[in-house]
Amino acid sequence: MPATVEFFAGIDQPDQRFLAGLIHNSSVFADTTRMIRMGFNSDHSLWTGAGQGIRASGRASVMDFLKGDVDFKKAHPEPEGLWVNAEGKVGKHYSIHYPPWIEAVEKFLGKRVQEALSRDNGSLAYWMVSLEEGGWMDYSPWAQTAFRKWLKERHGTIEELNRHWKSKYSNFDQVTPAKSYEENRASWLEFREFGGQAYARLVGWNVELVRRLDPKHRPCRGASSTLDIDAPYFLAFRPNDFEELFRVGFKGEKERSFDLYCADDQMGNAIEFFRSIVPGCNLINQEFSVHTTDPRIAARTYWVQVAKGIHGIHLFQYHGLRFLAGQDFKWSVTKGDGSPKLKLAAFSDAAQEVHRIEPLLMAAKYTHAVKPVAIYWSRIDLGLDKPHESLYGQSLNDPNHLYETLRGLGYPVRWITPRQITEGDLKGVAALVMPGANHVPQAAAQAIESWVKAGGVAVADSWPGAFDEYGQPQAVLEPL
Repeated sequence: MPATVEFFAGIDQPDQRFLAGLIHNSSVFADTTRMIRMGFNSDHSLWTGAGQGIRASGRASVMDFLKGDVDFKKAHPEPEGLWVNAEGKVGKHYSIHYPPWIEAVEKFLGKRVQEALSRDNGSLAYWMVSLEEGGWMDYSPWAQTAFRKWLKERHGTIEELNRHWKSKYSNFDQVTPAKSYEENRASWLEFREFGGQAYARLVGWNVELVRRLDPKHRPCRGASSTLDIDAPYFLAFRPNDFEELFRVGFKGEKERSFDLYCADDQMGNAIEFFRSIVPGCNLINQEFSVHTTDPRIAARTYWVQVAKGIHGIHLFQYHGLRFLAGQDFKWSVTKGDGSPKLKLAAFSDAAQEVHRIEPLLMAAKYTHAVKPVAIYWSRIDLGLDKPHESLYGQSLNDPNHLYETLRGLGYPVRWITPRQITEGDLKGVAALVMPGANHVPQAAAQAIESWVKAGGVAVADSWPGAFDEYGQPQAVLEPL
């Protein structure tokens, strides 16, 4: 009798189980029976385990059409329609603002969805509608036209834009996006925000189309990199705004997913970030491992995610890239020759234990027993900061270091965004901590001022709120 996931499942309904994933990132090897016996019940795109209950995804992303197809390229030969970076270099894929691409992509995506539905053997459980793109700072003519339209809708009149930017434009047609923050603060910051919103809208359009085409309305998930939270190297050239992406792009979905590689407190901090910006949604780590071979770190980081109420963890990677001349990588779960590492055993043990207490875990609601301390998400400053220690740990007052300190002192911690502050979320926090928050939007600064004057506690370093969302000086928080 072949092994099936039901042998080890703690919940009868497949769509309510914890997703213990093991990603087969190539076709070199796939042993579904061994996979199941190790406690895993999900993969990204392995459809060979349908009879054994393994759940997998269908690829349905408009981003797969970024490079077009043969017919589209013939009709629109390069460099026509391609995106352009700040240095003027033409990229290899089409701009998401290029009208012919927009018209063609719906037909392409519809074909992809229909193909997946036609060959579904029972494994198809959800759709992957976005990957690790993170959006684009696109300076192509089509993107600049869309940017000017966005500015007009946002500011209404050129006089209002000039007031915020401290500029002297006569009309919106004169506006060109700055190539850097130093060139023109207001222009670059708004251009980055425009790019983040454009990416979120594109994903949202993708989600809506898949919903229309799939009669079973399976969940839609993404796999955006969490480096877009606080790693300056990525934030400087990728405009992805997770709050916008999760609120707008995946609006109406019960789950939010992401790719998250880290360990211990940094893992806890990242999950608290997502819990904070989309409270009440189920969280799925679509791609995870630790950059070490230590099974103890592997096991406790798996359990950190479980303790934070996450509903699924997919391990990358199973093969250790052994198809690349037997190379071995610390973050793989098998050695270069294909034999398992101890951390694969650690992950397997954790997955098996999760299934034993699955009914309790999946029914639980994550919450804080008392009001938490809130870390202010200064996306602007995190995107301007230059790497000091590495691409990941930016400075001594990095939010990850702050989280470790606060948790070490016993405080519950959440994140809070400028948008949430203007929506009144400060009433639910015990204190506000603002590390390196030199830029605070005007409305958020005014809300913080009122909250502190009413008895709220804010702790900050550097020049808190010295500049607004346009990079212009302000003094709202200075008296505090």
